[in-house]
Amino acid sequence: MAPPNCYQTGSVFTVKQEWGDPLRHGVVPGPEPAPPFEAWFHVAVVQFEDDGRPADPSQLEAARQTILEARRSGEDGAIVVVFIHGWHHNAAWNRTASTPTTDPDGDEHFHAFRLLLESLALRELERPHWRRVVGVYVGWNGDPEEGVLRHLSRAGPLTHGTFWDRYSVAERIGAGAAFQDALRTIITTTKEPLPAMAGQPTPSAAESPLVMIGHSMGALMLESGLLALLEDGRLARPAQTSTVGAVRLESRQGLVWFPDLILALNSAANSRIAKSILEALTRHGLEKTASSSTGSIKFAPPIMMSVTSAGDTITRDVWRAAQLVFALGRKTDGHDASLFTHDFALTQAESVCNKQEDVRDFGQNWHCLRIPSPAIGMRPAIPVDLPTRDRQGVTEQQVPHARYTIAPRGDLNERRLMWVFQVPPEVIKDHNDIFNTKARSLILALIQISGAVASLAEDWGDSFEPE
Repeated sequence: MAPPNCYQTGSVFTVKQEWGDPLRHGVVPGPEPAPPFEAWFHVAVVQFEDDGRPADPSQLEAARQTILEARRSGEDGAIVVVFIHGWHHNAAWNRTASTPTTDPDGDEHFHAFRLLLESLALRELERPHWRRVVGVYVGWNGDPEEGVLRHLSRAGPLTHGTFWDRYSVAERIGAGAAFQDALRTIITTTKEPLPAMAGQPTPSAAESPLVMIGHSMGALMLESGLLALLEDGRLARPAQTSTVGAVRLESRQGLVWFPDLILALNSAANSRIAKSILEALTRHGLEKTASSSTGSIKFAPPIMMSVTSAGDTITRDVWRAAQLVFALGRKTDGHDASLFTHDFALTQAESVCNKQEDVRDFGQNWHCLRIPSPAIGMRPAIPVDLPTRDRQGVTEQQVPHARYTIAPRGDLNERRLMWVFQVPPEVIKDHNDIFNTKARSLILALIQISGAVASLAEDWGDSFEPE
């Protein structure tokens, strides 16, 4: 039997919800067309070897075709989410034909990523206009696969001894042409005008929202790859398509193709990379603005966010220890105070965040994104109510929430293309705790803030709810 991280017979799958108690995921090989208003989603796996080569070049092409088909067939296009995992993780997935959603099927973070895609798919069922959801999971060997280090990775506290080895591999992949080509392919496939089918005129569908997420060393790869593409000018280029929803992203040359949000979670990247990305974005003259249709809410959302747990000792201590003599003056994004643009703090231990009554209910958690203060300004404070625990099915209508506020530092009238802040351990406990119920809800809220509407709101401004 092939190992669960082997995809020789196909790298694209369709996940269907099997309603019942408990809710189950049914996994079908291939990008099976989703009927309108079904909470199905597609998962494409793209893997890389330690030397930076693609494990199978056909995987990227399969992902590209899946995105194109989702954009063509979805009533309102598609939502594309990329996730690059970090240290100690991989692309293991048993592809069990039917399994409860509460039971991890393969790698823990890969399973949690599928739950995030499910949340997005369920949100789409609440909207009058429905989009298909496509996830691209970028896999690599987060643990050594051979030699003494392979055994060390399974030796309790001694596993930290593999950090430098895997860090070097992540750097190599992120700097490689194959990985950068994969990023560019996904971006252009999601954003460019759709190519014409044989015998048919070119469709006029608008570009689709694209979110790229990297965790730990996956964030290192994502940041390194995007920086290389920015520096050679292959990302920031004029576009002929409309903007996404309420968001307008411009450079000195006009509209551009770019991810709607680059999200680094507990990034293991040297903060110098983030600073170089910011310099490149500024050099290209990129500006991002978002406005509700009525103009009552308007501010400058970020192009990139780096969010780190204050309890993440891996990127704070182990990372520096692994740098050895080179550690002096080096820090990761989330531990370099010179990069911090916002504070994220608990402002109300108990908040009322009622589920809207006129939408379909599938037992999923929800959050409340509140109206920014001020509602019109470059960098307002943004309150968000996050659930404090998982909801216990459709019968539970009152779920406890706590309010946190993302508050800007410095000049509130200064545009910041990159937001960097820490979150307390009760939101993300440590290095790997990035997909608990609070953290997943926060990720969805950050996607909304960035301008890629991921809620029942048709208008971006309606994502922000009054008290």
